[in-house]
Parts: sequence; C-alpha cells; structure tokens
Amino acid sequence: FTLLLIIFAFNLLIHFLPFFRFSISSDDFAQLEKSYIGLSNILLFTERPLQYLFIEIQNYFVGNNPALGSILIFFSNILIVFFVYYIFYYLLDERKDLSFILSIFYALYFSKVEIFHYPIYLHINIVTSIYLLSILSFILFIYKQLKPYYIVSILSYLVAIFWYEIGFFLPFLYFLLIIKNKVKFKILL
Repeated sequence: FTLLLIIFAFNLLIHFLPFFRFSISSDDFAQLEKSYIGLSNILLFTERPLQYLFIEIQNYFVGNNPALGSILIFFSNILIVFFVYYIFYYLLDERKDLSFILSIFYALYFSKVEIFHYPIYLHINIVTSIYLLSILSFILFIYKQLKPYYIVSILSYLVAIFWYEIGFFLPFLYFLLIIKNKVKFKILL
C-alpha cells in the first residue's frame, strides 16, 4: 500500500500540480457545446454509444467547471495506476519491487500527458480503467480459477468495447495469457 501511495504522489507532483487549471480550454468548450445536442449523439454516432452517454452525464454533473473536471481526472488516473500496479504484480509473480518500478515508469510516462490537462478527456481515463479492470480480472481468473473474475473480465470488456474501440485486440492478449499459463479451454466455457 505504501508503494502505491508513493506512485500516486509522484503522479500528482509531476502531472497535475504544475498544470491545474481554473478555466476551460477550447477543446473542452467545443466538446461541451457538441454534447449539448443531447442524447441524439448516441443515435447519430453509433460507433461509441457509451462514450457519448458518459460525456452527456459528465456535462450534466460537471458542466464547464474545470477544477472539478481536473479533480475527477486525477482520481480516475489514480484508479488507472492502481490497476497497472496490480497487473504488473500478478504478471511478474507477485514481485512488489519490479511492479513498483514499472508502475512509476507508467505514471511518469510523458506520451499520455494531454489526458491530464483537459477535463473532456475524463471519458478516456474511465474507459482505460474499464479495459484495465478486464485485463486484471482475466489475470486473476487464470491464477485463481474463480469464475466471477472471468465474468467481470468479459462484462467489463463488453462495456469498454462499446465505449471506445481501442481495446479490440484484448482477446488476442487473453489468448496469449491462456497459452502461456497452459489453461485448459474447458474452464473458459
């Protein structure tokens, strides 16, 4: 638990405090204006129905309050780092030291910096969390052989794929995990 707190502190110091904003950016404003169209976006843009539903809900509760949006992004990022740490933890045979180092690298990785500064990207953090929940649940299913983990993995994957299709490759990853761990396909049914 202490290692996770250290990772969260690094993340806060590096990504959030220097950039915390009290006004919305042009990207945020454009997306908010688009989402004011209402739930008709779900019917117009059918490739990501849950994304538009979430943006509509975010717009209703957060509106154009960038401070609240930034706080929600920070907490959603904590959830992502939490999942990343435990994915590494279980994939690396429960080695806390290596999981900690890799999670620090993930938390400080610079190519994802834009998702920290714009409240409109909250939906990306949430869907990333859902995909990571699917991965972690599948890994726990393989190691513990408990069906509820498998069910959570499949359901979270289905929710995420209708939200943002970036994780369409995850079944291939799951297949590799099955092969690597010599899991019998019979337990997957």
